[in-house]
Amino acid sequence: MGLGNYILIGLAFLIFLVMILELRHKILVERPGNTIADNMNVWKWGIFYFNSADSRIFVPKRIASLGWTLNFARPGTYLLILGFILFVALVRCL
Repeated sequence: MGLGNYILIGLAFLIFLVMILELRHKILVERPGNTIADNMNVWKWGIFYFNSADSRIFVPKRIASLGWTLNFARPGTYLLILGFILFVALVRCL
């Protein structure tokens, strides 16, 4: 399987992931009577935490029982993502 196939599979997976996350946002946030008590101004598209006033890189998700997410307003987040991608690429090449 060539590199082009891996890229296409990766893009299809990302599109699928964004669609699922958007559906989750519509179900959890936009339904009437939702009582999630948080500041929606720091959530981009309802799923990406972007708060430059918060110094943490890892932050709890809006629904804490669902785990943790990244603060995309911090430069360290992008370094962490880049490091992970480079690690996966290095392991794949070995």
